[in-house]
Amino acid sequence: MVNPKIIELQKKIEAENVVTTAAAIAPVQTSAVATSNPQHSTEGMEAYFYHSEETTAVDQQQTLSDYEYLRITDLTDIPEPEPVLKINGEIIAAAEDIFTISGASKSGKSAFVSMLIGAAISETGQISDGLEGVEVLFNKDKKAVIHFDTEQARHKHQRNIKAILRRANFTTCPDYYLSYNIRQLDIDKYADITTGICQAASDKYNGIHTIWIDGGADYIADVNDPERSNAAVKYFE
Repeated sequence: MVNPKIIELQKKIEAENVVTTAAAIAPVQTSAVATSNPQHSTEGMEAYFYHSEETTAVDQQQTLSDYEYLRITDLTDIPEPEPVLKINGEIIAAAEDIFTISGASKSGKSAFVSMLIGAAISETGQISDGLEGVEVLFNKDKKAVIHFDTEQARHKHQRNIKAILRRANFTTCPDYYLSYNIRQLDIDKYADITTGICQAASDKYNGIHTIWIDGGADYIADVNDPERSNAAVKYFE
């Protein structure tokens, strides 16, 4: 038997002629890592994070050919992405992937990320105190390695940078290592600033090797709001 509430909801959607979607992500303490060259656009970011807009229903006159660019078959030419992070030979992240490192407070998330960043900026692809079995894609072309910190005070952030440089055998920051403390900004500025920096860095360094975000959940005003959480994930994609 069909649930009467479902029938009522279907009638309401048909009457209003709108398509609605919703999704949620679990609130966790994370250090998020987005890889490769993001093509973020800030257009509509206010709608992404702070309010929803109705989407009109699909025009019934359209045909399948209008959506062919979205279709994937066994013959679709899709090149294999280059692995960016491997652990014990297993690919954890490839170009254009997003992954998170989650754990309890003070469990070593930031320390682990600092090792990965050190390997990403290293001129040899290795660091002095890396973990066995952890491999980061060698940044031979010195593409931009971008880091955003939404949590640490500026002096602690700088202390972490110095630790990263020691690991990578640098005495000062290489030009292509770009680390920004955005904690001081209002949350509604995070997306615009992030997009602006990433686009400018991609232009200057002919691409982005990796983007590292310490405190990715801070891009969302309320992580328990499914609409804003879903919009944030789509933004990073």
